[in-house]
Amino acid sequence: MFYVRCVMKRIPIKAIALLMSCCLLLSLPACAKKKEKSSESQAHEAPKSGKTVQESDPFYQTEKIKIELPPIDPEKEYQCRVVGVPQLLDDAVVFEYICQYAVPADLQAKVDRFYANPDSFSPEEGEALMNEYAEYDSQCKLVYNLDGSYRCKLDLKVGLNDLPILFSGNDGKLMALRSKMGEPPEYSRSYFIYEVDASGNLINEKPIALSDGDTPHECFQLSNGNIVCHGGTRISVFDQNGKKIANDVTNDLIQSLICQGDKIYCYALKDTPEEESSFAPEIIEFDAAAGKFKSESIALSREVPFFCSGRNGVYYVVNNTVEKLDPQNNSNSTLLRWDETDINPTGVSLCNVLSDDEMYALSVVETWDMHFSTTIDPDITLYHMTRAEKNPHAGKKIIELASFQGVPSILMEQIVDYNKDPQKNSRIVVKDYSDEPTIFPQKEVSEEKRLSETIDKVYLDLKAHTGPDILVNFGEYSQFNSGEILTDLNTLIDGEGGINREDYFDNLFRACEKDGKLYQIPILFSADGMVLNEKYADGKTSWTYEEMVNTKDKLPGNMTLLPETPKARLLEELLRSTGDKFIDYENEKVSFDDPQFKSILEACMRLGSDRTENQIFWAEDPRDGVLEPKEKLQQGMVAAITCKISDPMDFAEVRDLGGGSSGVMIGAPGCDGMSMQYVTSIAIPKDSSAKDEAWEFIRFLLQKEQQTQGTISNYAFPVHRGACQDLMERFKTNSANVKTRVEKDPTLEYLLALPDIDDTMVKSATEMIESIHTVRSLDRTVFLIVSEEAAAYFSGQISLDTAVNNIQNRTATVVKERG
Repeated sequence: MFYVRCVMKRIPIKAIALLMSCCLLLSLPACAKKKEKSSESQAHEAPKSGKTVQESDPFYQTEKIKIELPPIDPEKEYQCRVVGVPQLLDDAVVFEYICQYAVPADLQAKVDRFYANPDSFSPEEGEALMNEYAEYDSQCKLVYNLDGSYRCKLDLKVGLNDLPILFSGNDGKLMALRSKMGEPPEYSRSYFIYEVDASGNLINEKPIALSDGDTPHECFQLSNGNIVCHGGTRISVFDQNGKKIANDVTNDLIQSLICQGDKIYCYALKDTPEEESSFAPEIIEFDAAAGKFKSESIALSREVPFFCSGRNGVYYVVNNTVEKLDPQNNSNSTLLRWDETDINPTGVSLCNVLSDDEMYALSVVETWDMHFSTTIDPDITLYHMTRAEKNPHAGKKIIELASFQGVPSILMEQIVDYNKDPQKNSRIVVKDYSDEPTIFPQKEVSEEKRLSETIDKVYLDLKAHTGPDILVNFGEYSQFNSGEILTDLNTLIDGEGGINREDYFDNLFRACEKDGKLYQIPILFSADGMVLNEKYADGKTSWTYEEMVNTKDKLPGNMTLLPETPKARLLEELLRSTGDKFIDYENEKVSFDDPQFKSILEACMRLGSDRTENQIFWAEDPRDGVLEPKEKLQQGMVAAITCKISDPMDFAEVRDLGGGSSGVMIGAPGCDGMSMQYVTSIAIPKDSSAKDEAWEFIRFLLQKEQQTQGTISNYAFPVHRGACQDLMERFKTNSANVKTRVEKDPTLEYLLALPDIDDTMVKSATEMIESIHTVRSLDRTVFLIVSEEAAAYFSGQISLDTAVNNIQNRTATVVKERG
């Protein structure tokens, strides 16, 4: 990932290419041996709901340090800037940085002449010209001190082939690896190691025996003074004089170095051709003495954006914790839990651990508009944490907030503010049920199975009266909508200290009700379902499964009903809109023997594909351009698409198909139009010891100001009518300004292809929201059974009736046993 800041035009290809080498992130599963939790990890387990904070509980005082980007030159016409993936070194914060200004016409003409005929310029003239040009297209590395002050920058200069690779030396000095361009016609490169002084000058040059074909991405100095570099698939080790002492190549793609003492490991992606486009993350050890990689690797189970190798060990950051890695023993232990601080961990990806009692963490949070290419500089914060002798919050009651797949940043900010308030008698801790700090697989299990087991764990905790006090982002899981475990929020909405329903899209609250009771309230949402070309809608605004299948037979030969979709994926899509109709949680019964469910399976058999999503993706020729589903709908290749409408532009793009055609928001079969999909939801467990605090959170997040902020940091609609109107007006203004922006900068011409967002479109989008009366949800455990039996039917192993009977019997047992 890199952070894009563009106000006047798209980022040029050369800017993206410069940064891509440092932007390799990964997220893929694998498997390894199970390890027991260490005692250190046990010491950092989350406090339990209802308990009180003890003086001996770990807590880290925090200094919040803002990192400011260089000021924009007011004498130049600013166009855009890019901030690359950061480094957090022993004593510095480093970013790759590109800042571009409009080049004066006379200077651009001179540069064009130089590129066309460089021999017409003397070497001195050419260098002076390129240096002047670089002032309008600045490419550099910015270096900041750990107190947030600006230290220096290292520019891309004439005669130097690339930006330097910065790393920390054993003596605490900032070091750089950089290449120099050779003489024509070969232009071969030579590499050198430097010290970087406080002004950014490269001093004490020392040659290093990297070959011209090497492309180093990262360097690290080992405790014995040797320097290790990696580039793509190659690793090289050099002594202190720059002599190469070890070198080897792996078939895997190296992502980063993991150095511990004199031990060298690499975090790599292993190609798994049997899964076509998949790569499996792993750790491989490099034997410096033997000069080659060891044959055995350590498989990892999860995504790790960054490993942070420091003098005191190797660390990585996950949602709730900072973990210490022990690659020699295939284990990790928890160093810090974020609820032991007053930090919002959103955006934190790097840490620099000085000791168990002192460390730094770096957060980069970005906000940008993917439709109109209008962006804001990232919020870059460095946190300095020191462990307190006694926990200053001792005696406060612990409130447990449970989440799944993270807590929205806007809510996390309120949690931090709440915890910092000395007037509060409680402290909120976050428990993310989806978070697994270990990166070493505990057991071989499919992602779907792991997901269903995790969700059932939360459900059973609530049933056993041992669950959390506040529940965040479980709205899409239908089994939670029960008065046995959750509070009816309608009693709070309409009670003393409630909210005015007229300020909100109350139809959305009603859509989420179960038997007239609201258990999980939406904060932000999207509109999901299907959009059908009006030519084939026959005036309908909703359809049945049979009508959907029959529509296929009315299409011309060069058009399909839907983009090619695996049968299993189509089944999940359809069941998300109507699946809860087949489960009666109160009476612990299921009705998958209903004829409507049989119609769903038949529809998937006729309309779905036997190919996997990977097979479908790789079957498209990228030279022809890979089209998004909505583009296929606009070009008449398909008659309908499943879609997620998260903002006014999403609505406009599927509503206005061009050529006089419109898209009908017909929704999924069995639904009257589009359905609501939770983006953020909150629930209050029936046994919560903090119902007042939970309702306080909900009311805060439903305020217009917070709802508006939520639409900026999330691609979603707000449930507050005023905030939604502000969102519509913002898009309408941006749409109206497109022509002016293109006239000023022709490189933005692609924006002219966007549909206009005017008062008529805003009115239609608002009406679409007001027409929603159903909510999408899915019981993951039940669906796991449904998908297993459906797969056998789709492949022809069993009949439709057998599949339905098997699903009915197996799901009935699960729902009955789970209670």
